[in-house]
Amino acid sequence: MDTFVVMVALFVVPAFGAVLIAALRLGGGDHSSTNLDADAVLATARGVAEEDVARFGEELQRLDRAVDDQPLDAGLSRDWSHALDAHGHARQALAGVRRPDDVRQVTTILEDGRHAFACVRARLEGRALPQRRPPCLFNPAHGPSVTDVWWTPPAGAGRDVPACAADADRVRAGADPNIRTVAVGGERVPYWDGGRGFAPWIEGYYRRWPGSPHPDRPATASRMPDSRRAERGGVQLSGHA
Repeated sequence: MDTFVVMVALFVVPAFGAVLIAALRLGGGDHSSTNLDADAVLATARGVAEEDVARFGEELQRLDRAVDDQPLDAGLSRDWSHALDAHGHARQALAGVRRPDDVRQVTTILEDGRHAFACVRARLEGRALPQRRPPCLFNPAHGPSVTDVWWTPPAGAGRDVPACAADADRVRAGADPNIRTVAVGGERVPYWDGGRGFAPWIEGYYRRWPGSPHPDRPATASRMPDSRRAERGGVQLSGHA
């Protein structure tokens, strides 16, 4: 079974979710990182998490002005503080990464923070709050999916997968989705073909969903000590620890 088929099985056949991580840890796909030494695997896992922390910080920074321009009711204040706290906790977790499995906590926090971020945007735009959904399959850093879309991968069978609005629109228009690629062996490949070094990164994003290898609800930013307020102008939004 190729790695992509296993990846999609996480969503279409929940009982197969754990197989995804097993396949990656065994170096599923032609671009396996099985032969990488421990230091290289750690650098790989930490590097993709660092990119995501930085991206989330940049998105928070861009939204900060819009939040400043709005009266902060209780809901907006709570969700904005939650998103900012999640970014801070993710940075702290990133600084503490010493082994590949430590990356799982970073992306668990980011997944939670991105839901809060989506709630902030919905409140600012006067839309209904989004339901809790898995991250976009094509790139978990796109944030929560908003729908399932029928997608047929190259040399594969079509199936419904969770997608963000932009990727769902691309797929429905017959274009390619914006798939997250990672550097492996001097080339860029879809993250699900990256090999075992990316397993903890994926686990963190999807561990709360049925069929994942960790179905228990993870510790989220809302369960951690929070800042009690959004320290606009004082919060560090750099993604680099």
